[in-house]
Amino acid sequence: MRILITALAATLSLGMAAAEPSVTVASFAVQADREVLLEGTFEGREGKRGRGTARIVREGDALFLEFENFRTSRGPQLEVWITDRTVRTNEDVAAAGYVDLGDLQSPRQAEQRYALPADLDLGTAKSVVIWCEPFAILFASADLS
Repeated sequence: MRILITALAATLSLGMAAAEPSVTVASFAVQADREVLLEGTFEGREGKRGRGTARIVREGDALFLEFENFRTSRGPQLEVWITDRTVRTNEDVAAAGYVDLGDLQSPRQAEQRYALPADLDLGTAKSVVIWCEPFAILFASADLS
């Protein structure tokens, strides 16, 4: 590090401009390509805990569901669903159509990301649901808008 600083000081003292680091340019390209399409805040349901933010984002041609500062109660075989209606109770889940994104990565992992099907109709995406399949219990949901 000391050699790099000395070389940089020598370059500047000769009146030559230091080159821009290529890492900075690459990180801007990734951020510019990202668009948040829908977002909601998790709430615990049916006596379970839930918190954090759910976001559907577009990066290029791909769609992702992301969780930020996420946490929910522990349970067996927790699944992540996107439903076609607002979900706040077990009865709401029974009446909803859904896209099953598979198993929840972890009830305690704050940051999570799930690839979404390219043909997902975002116009019908109303809630993100954490569902316990073996006991048919809603753990948490986030209304999307």
